[in-house]
Amino acid sequence: MSLTVKRVTKLIRTGEPGRFLDSGSTGTRGLHLCVANKNNASWGLRYQLNGRTRWMGLGSARDISLDKARQRAKEAREKLVDKIDPSGPA
Repeated sequence: MSLTVKRVTKLIRTGEPGRFLDSGSTGTRGLHLCVANKNNASWGLRYQLNGRTRWMGLGSARDISLDKARQRAKEAREKLVDKIDPSGPA
């Protein structure tokens, strides 16, 4: 199920811990809403490069909207097409 603005708001407000994938036809591959508690939620991108799974932080979910997080994830995925690590050197 794709994340919606309404669902993101509810997950942050309730503070239910977990990683919630933005999947489905309107979602962005690898984008997650990571909720630790009511005061701590962030966006993360899970990707694979050179056979290694990596995580990249995209910012606070309180400061960055769902649309902006999707845009940042898409920009990172464009770099992956050229085999460039979007999070920089490891």
